[in-house]
Amino acid sequence: MKTILIASSKGGTTSTTTSLLLGRQLYEMGYLDIAIIDADESCCAQRWAKKAEGGSYLTIIGDDSDHVGKNVKKLKGFDFVIMDAPPYISPRQTQALIKAADLILVPVTSSVVDVEMAADIVELISARQELADGTPDAAFVINAAKPRHI
Repeated sequence: MKTILIASSKGGTTSTTTSLLLGRQLYEMGYLDIAIIDADESCCAQRWAKKAEGGSYLTIIGDDSDHVGKNVKKLKGFDFVIMDAPPYISPRQTQALIKAADLILVPVTSSVVDVEMAADIVELISARQELADGTPDAAFVINAAKPRHI
């Protein structure tokens, strides 16, 4: 089981949309057992799944507890688990999610505010990578950008 964390220090960066689209892409690539952990109190992924025509091809699990990082490791039978982290969580909660991840994607828009706010999560990821021989891998996902902004 591979775990992917979608995390941002700021709301409105399309982390839930990124989680759902990534889940869809993995499904289309032939991975049929995909879970999305909706760790956000707003439950956006769970609400989306309830509205999906014909049911969802993803397993959506709501877990906004302080133990979500540990709970992810207990899951069985999934090819991928995508953790959709809420913005504005404590560094301790973020560290637990980072520790559970094989890959971290940080969605940002091309706004200066998004890029500056990403510094907090990048710092936590870097600290974990220093302790764990460079893992987990991490990358930015740039959303809603015009070509001249990149």
